Amino acid sequence: MESVAVSIQNIINMANHARADQIDVGYFAPDTFNCTSNCQRPSSDKHRKVPSFNTTPFQFDHVTLSAGRGCRGCEFLRLLLSGMFEAYPEISPDNTQLRWTGAQFTLEVTPQNESSRYIQFFYPRGAKMRVFGMPPSNLLTGDTSSSTSFDRATKLIQQCEDGHSNCNSGRNVALPKRLLHVTEISNSGADVGIKLVITEGKTGTYACLSHCWGDPTLIYSKTLSSTIDEYYDFIPWTKLPKTFQDAVILCRKFRIEYLWIDSLCIIQDSRSDWEVESTKMGNIYRNSYITIAASASPGSFGGCFSKTRPDHCIVIKELGQPDVYVGIRDCNGAGKSTKNMEASFFKHFPLFSRAWVYQERMLSRRLLYCNKSEFQVGCQETLQCECGSGQIAPHFSPAPRGLNVASLKGPASLKPDEHGGGLVGQDFTSLLYRNWMEVVETYAKLNLTKGSDKLPALSATARILAENMGDGYLAGIWRSTLMEGLLWYVRAPLSKHRPRGEDWRAPSWSWASIDSPSGLGFIAPATRFSKSFEGKIEAAECVVAGQDDFGQVTSGFILLKASLGRTFWRIRCRGCTTPAGRKGKAGFPRADYTFYTNETFPSPAEGWVPCEFTEPRLDVMGASLGFFADALIDDAARYGFFSCIGKGSCKLAPCHLLYVHRFEGRGGGVRKAKTGERGIDADAFLVLTEIKGQHDTFERIGLLTITHNAQAKRRSGSRASGRRS
Repeated sequence: MESVAVSIQNIINMANHARADQIDVGYFAPDTFNCTSNCQRPSSDKHRKVPSFNTTPFQFDHVTLSAGRGCRGCEFLRLLLSGMFEAYPEISPDNTQLRWTGAQFTLEVTPQNESSRYIQFFYPRGAKMRVFGMPPSNLLTGDTSSSTSFDRATKLIQQCEDGHSNCNSGRNVALPKRLLHVTEISNSGADVGIKLVITEGKTGTYACLSHCWGDPTLIYSKTLSSTIDEYYDFIPWTKLPKTFQDAVILCRKFRIEYLWIDSLCIIQDSRSDWEVESTKMGNIYRNSYITIAASASPGSFGGCFSKTRPDHCIVIKELGQPDVYVGIRDCNGAGKSTKNMEASFFKHFPLFSRAWVYQERMLSRRLLYCNKSEFQVGCQETLQCECGSGQIAPHFSPAPRGLNVASLKGPASLKPDEHGGGLVGQDFTSLLYRNWMEVVETYAKLNLTKGSDKLPALSATARILAENMGDGYLAGIWRSTLMEGLLWYVRAPLSKHRPRGEDWRAPSWSWASIDSPSGLGFIAPATRFSKSFEGKIEAAECVVAGQDDFGQVTSGFILLKASLGRTFWRIRCRGCTTPAGRKGKAGFPRADYTFYTNETFPSPAEGWVPCEFTEPRLDVMGASLGFFADALIDDAARYGFFSCIGKGSCKLAPCHLLYVHRFEGRGGGVRKAKTGERGIDADAFLVLTEIKGQHDTFERIGLLTITHNAQAKRRSGSRASGRRS
């Protein structure tokens, strides 16, 4: 048995003319084992669909020793590893620890004194013989500007255009106001370039570019009031950032006449032009033939094409047996084995960390993702890639949670057979509201350069939902489900203050009012409400800043007639938050916000006298409290905090509880049900603080859940009265 390196192009050509049948090779069948120790081959039997991998670390000489004792499986593995060392000569067989991760033929490789890397073995599509359990994949050339990558992407796009009824063609549609005409032109000085054209009122075919701006001061080709007339005549090629140039090249290859790029098709120093065009953003992305997503580029100069290490391919030859082809791929931080999935994901796809891009991806008919190792084509029905195997690197499996936005487009996008005969009326509306909350949960932890874009960057999606529901919109919350929409909470750890002054962008009751890198959640999607808000909503209004009813707001209020419960919230000091027996630095890395209750906390460190106050404690009657503060305290005096009695530094401040809903469920900020429990019964309250100098006017500071234990008695009666907030 021997292994020989094979040209990637030969295998690609073989895949283009491949037959559909493959025959499994039983290198790991029990009757092939002759060794008794140090055997590192996966094991299998006829009842298993994939081999069983031993995850114990081993070294190459262990495999060589086992192969020398006659194990056919280990001899095959020795040839695989030899091919890997040949493909990656910087990895030495000596003093390198190897370990199967438990995934399909994914190997963790850890050279001495170096970080681990992951290598994926696969069988190339088109090969007739395949190793039992080895995943299939097309070979990647390592250059997405190659004809191979372009041909694969073209085929996937054409399949969508020809066969997907939910996507439609996207050709000969109404064009936006301005577009870039991508045909190469020359000026009097023989420089080449493109030009900006007015296309409003015309029909045609165009693409959009979705990209990270990076440093906007480095983009010299932005359309300004002073340059727009010049750009109608000529934009020099050398003035375009690399990402823009590559997008133009792709349009030419796909024979698309026009391209829309925000910084060139909207006048950047004209607020009136931006307000008008931003309200059309949803339709601009929805109507385009394709959106080119520069997903691997962190800025405008990273480009749409990438060069990475190409896959390696070997053929295993054995006397009297057919040739067996095996592909070898450096995972480069992707795949199932990735430990910090989200951080690694955004490192590979910096574009997806941008808040503006989230709705661009949701609204587009189809997208060409220009990824780090390959092209990927996504649409309203499928997501396909060059390699053809989404379960192995360079894909993240599972990828960080996203949302299938087909359900945001209306009833036509909901297939009846997928929903037990279809959703109509109230069921459909409820689904849309739940989808909106899931959109917000994902969107909330994405990045914005300007905090004032918090609402505008999601306004096009909100506009589509409003068309489907006919509902009013209040700074990110829907009028018909206003109280449920207030039940959002910030996920720990807190790391930001609430934006104020010039940074203010929404009323405190809106999720858009805060920044939370850890994201936020809603109680409503995972729960069933058993008791609703008992007060009266007398008015709820927001004043928008411009022409977009779903965009930036300048003010907002909710006028309620309801009872309020007065109590105290607390900042616990480090001394009171350090449990007895804990050594090292006292306390938690951030202030511990809680309520002043009769709950029992862990005993503090020896010798520490807990902080006390003379104010009455909140009696929780055996229930469990969950307090989710909205933001870090920026000004203790603003909230009326005062210090405790004694040497500690705990602080207390008055607050008010507004009862919203009683709910049942297993999520949304309450503890999970234990085995045998039917569910959770809990009450949700908004935590408010009265604004100084404004009687009966309150600001939200957090969300409180009170979860009732099985034997605890509920107190549903008296609450301290307050007039309205």
